[in-house]
Amino acid sequence: MLLQIAKLGHPILRRIAEPLTLDELHDPDISRLIDDMIATMRDHEGIGLAAPQVFVTKRILIVELRPSPRTPGTPSLPLKVMLNPEITIRSADTIPVWEGCLSVDNLRGLVRRPSAITVHYSDRQGDERTLDLDGLAAVIVQHEMDHLDGQLFLDRMDDMTRLAHQREFERFWQTALPQLVD
Repeated sequence: MLLQIAKLGHPILRRIAEPLTLDELHDPDISRLIDDMIATMRDHEGIGLAAPQVFVTKRILIVELRPSPRTPGTPSLPLKVMLNPEITIRSADTIPVWEGCLSVDNLRGLVRRPSAITVHYSDRQGDERTLDLDGLAAVIVQHEMDHLDGQLFLDRMDDMTRLAHQREFERFWQTALPQLVD
């Protein structure tokens, strides 16, 4: 089932999500929610989605990188479901990336984030995992982790003159700075 996406201004996007309990990790309702989140993300041609974006204040996020019309030239990262994720290491090196968000329609903003991270999480089966990510994959996980902590990419922007409507981003910024496009 496709889920409704919470939009900028809805208070749920500013709440800190609660960890899943051991019982919830194996709850059929949580499994169904994850399946619905995956379907919703793919339907919207997204590359990540956090539970607060679908009105659930639980620490669940999904990411999947695949080339699409919205993200041409994207490197591949198979679908990852991360329950109770925690970033344990962030590199000192940072990269600038033009970020967008399903909850912030038609806007792109230039955000600088650590270029590599290590994230610890539980998978759908409740098994503990650790994943080292760099580049765009690291940025996306950080973006989705922000949703779990009540933050949006707009909060991370240093320079609001680098906020653009999607149409103007494509017209003026995408061609000028293709290496920075997510």
